[in-house]
Amino acid sequence: MFRLGGKLKLISKIQDFVPVRWKSQFEIKMTNVSSHLILRKVPDSLAKQSQCSRPLVLLFPWLNSKPKAVDRYCGLYHKNGLDVLTIRSDAKHFLWPSKGVEIAQELLEYLSKEKPTVPLMVHAFSVGAYTYTICFMELVNNAKKYGNVKTRICGQILDSFTYGGQKEQGLSNMGNGIAIAATKKSFLQSMIRGGIASYFTITRPFTVKFYADALEQVWEMPIKVPTLVIYSKDDPMCCPEETEKLIANWTERNEFDVTTKCWDKSVHAGHLLSHPKEYVDTLSQFSKKIGIYSLQAKL
Repeated sequence: MFRLGGKLKLISKIQDFVPVRWKSQFEIKMTNVSSHLILRKVPDSLAKQSQCSRPLVLLFPWLNSKPKAVDRYCGLYHKNGLDVLTIRSDAKHFLWPSKGVEIAQELLEYLSKEKPTVPLMVHAFSVGAYTYTICFMELVNNAKKYGNVKTRICGQILDSFTYGGQKEQGLSNMGNGIAIAATKKSFLQSMIRGGIASYFTITRPFTVKFYADALEQVWEMPIKVPTLVIYSKDDPMCCPEETEKLIANWTERNEFDVTTKCWDKSVHAGHLLSHPKEYVDTLSQFSKKIGIYSLQAKL
């Protein structure tokens, strides 16, 4: 368990999604559902809605994220009375798709059996958004088994998500972004790009088609719920030009609400630290849009 402490700061509207300070310490109960899933529950006394209607936040962290960094984002939700389920993946789940499918199935089984009626809100970071995409592919492929999960998603936040474009060009762009993010030395970038290209060539039957299908899924058949996309124009991992093409595609189709927040300069999966007020304000506005909080609830 970990504790959050401090003084309570009252907020004028219950919908305001702000990192309030608390009058007395309270415990977040952490349960290891599995090696990949951790459930973080706030005390019932802090819940702003009834237990049956309060949404569960599904948080997909970025690759190699530090626990303290993840705690910072979870804290935004905990301080507003929401439980969080973190879905942690590592490099093997990205590099070998069948491993990613295993996590997706594990998550969907848990949500179907242990949380069968709870509304869901998704916050996916960087490569974590790839894991989330695999979950959606499983929802499509196993609609009868997991269909109830899809209908319970009330909103999604795609935060610094790694999108390089459609089909194999998208993989090339993502590999380039990984190389640029990994080092500033051009010769090392070339080595990394070459290594990634070689890996995809060797493992093509098991990786490339799956990645291409995932990218196509995001473009053609996204989850049609209110969506917030957060990114920056200097983030090579996001490939901002392709991200903006994707956003334009979604917007033009007019099948679901799309909100964006973009900075010229920021840090990949670190916008909260780089732009704390704007970041929290953006989450606040989005939370109001999807109606997370009960108007009758009180602190």
